[in-house]
Amino acid sequence: MATVLRVFFIFVGLAFIGAIFAWIAGQDGVLSFTMAGWRIDTSTAVALTGLVLVLVGVLLLDRLVRQIFSGPKRALDAMGRNKRVRGETALTQGLVAVAAGDISQARREAKRALRLLNRSPLSLLLAAQAEALDGEADLAVKHYTAMLDDPQTEFLARRGLFELALRRNDFDMALAQARRALALQYNAPWVLNAVFVLESRQGNWQDAAETLEHALRARLIAPAQARRRRAVLLTAWAWECAAIKPLPDKQSVPPTAATKLAFHEREALTKALEALALTPDLVPAATLASDLLKKDGYVSRAEAIIEKAWVRNPHPDLAASYERLAAGEPARVKAEMLDRLVARNPTHPESRLIAATNAVARGEYEAARILLGALDANILTARVLALLAELVRAEEGDEAKARRFMARAIHAPREAEWTCKRCGEVALEWTALCPACGEFDGLVWRAPNAPARAFSLLGELPEKNMPVHVQSSACVYAHDELDLTRADKASSATAPEDEADDLSTPEGAVRKSSKDTWLDDKWRKNKRRETALHSALQSSDFFYHQPDDPGPALIDEAEDYDEDMEQDDEENAEGLGHDTLGRKPPYQP
Repeated sequence: MATVLRVFFIFVGLAFIGAIFAWIAGQDGVLSFTMAGWRIDTSTAVALTGLVLVLVGVLLLDRLVRQIFSGPKRALDAMGRNKRVRGETALTQGLVAVAAGDISQARREAKRALRLLNRSPLSLLLAAQAEALDGEADLAVKHYTAMLDDPQTEFLARRGLFELALRRNDFDMALAQARRALALQYNAPWVLNAVFVLESRQGNWQDAAETLEHALRARLIAPAQARRRRAVLLTAWAWECAAIKPLPDKQSVPPTAATKLAFHEREALTKALEALALTPDLVPAATLASDLLKKDGYVSRAEAIIEKAWVRNPHPDLAASYERLAAGEPARVKAEMLDRLVARNPTHPESRLIAATNAVARGEYEAARILLGALDANILTARVLALLAELVRAEEGDEAKARRFMARAIHAPREAEWTCKRCGEVALEWTALCPACGEFDGLVWRAPNAPARAFSLLGELPEKNMPVHVQSSACVYAHDELDLTRADKASSATAPEDEADDLSTPEGAVRKSSKDTWLDDKWRKNKRRETALHSALQSSDFFYHQPDDPGPALIDEAEDYDEDMEQDDEENAEGLGHDTLGRKPPYQP
């Protein structure tokens, strides 16, 4: 359609011009003028045509002159455009190299971009990233500092300096850069989170609380998450206050008649109670508040705090804190208190363990069997096995059987610990930030994850045919199986020769070697399968219980398994060719 319109307007223009020339040619008249002794007579049409031609010539000459004088400038502009295009290409290739981790390519393209783009902000950014990738932090800081002069790239430079400071573990510098970036972008989510975490790491709890409030007002964090973070922050603040040594009397506020707590302890109690108001099941806050209230004489209130937290989140630290409330009392009183605590949440595994422990202490062995039998096979840890050993020792007086339970406890799944949900590291005690990776509120109470490398030795065991608890239990023995495989390979070097094969010929030697290798590999695969399943039975399968009678089945299954294992050991020692470790040597004809 556009082409048709263009042709139409061209025809219209030509028709208009033709009409003008036809009008001029149709005009009558003579134009006469004298110049330098010459007289020129011509018609009006010719005179007007000549005038038009003169004007066209002047215009063409003017354009030609302009082109001649503007030629150098246009050439320089073309060279600049070409240079900018090459610089942008180098910038793009450099960013790709940085993303790919190609240090040499990144630095080469960064130098080209700096030269072609006249040290533009983006070229400085590429150069800084390339130097940081190469480990040249000082050069990277130099490039980022040069970017600070441009207001449009100052925020980007602050972030780069912040990341470099974190890599050097210079948290003071990182916090300073984050705060300056926050002044430039007041509602940047990553800046607020970085400032909050770094202030918490340095113990600037008041500043961290203000940063958290700002993030909440800016709607950069959900209200529920803000409450949780504030509760964790207040708990860490309270623990720090409680750990402060009392100041000299002239600098400290002494306890009053209404309280037995020092000033720093009263501050800790106030913050712990505020944290519990936000998150009632926060275990560290509940234990600290309970201990301080007990010290201040408010035992009933301390009991109420622990009981309320137990309903939501049973935890061994809560039970220990609850038991400390009865410090100095007889064992019977402590057991009664724990029974009241267990009654708040009787079906939780932690409650069952405490109830079973009290039952064994009181001699109620049948009740202890039922409570232990009700536990899930996936949580049979060393603590449960130790309690089973104590039950067998107290009820039957069988020290050998109790020792076997304790021996199996060595290879049992790990107990729940304060484990970082981000990096998986285990902390000895609760802290607001993970000691390894610095994740805020990263420590959760759970069993550490089993190492993934343990499954590499169990490739012959199909996952679809193995229960989950068997797989997890077999992982405990992965390192033992690795040692077993190494020992088998070492012993296979001294295997006796096969008389049926003529080892003097190459064919016989190859046939003998292939036969030994095939049989040894087959035996080792079977042995690994048996060892993995044997390990699973040791740690979980023999605790299988019937729902109708869980207590007796728990112990009877273990007794049957022990008898079978002892009989197998005797047969192996007598005539099956096993060594003292129960391992069969390589193929012997």
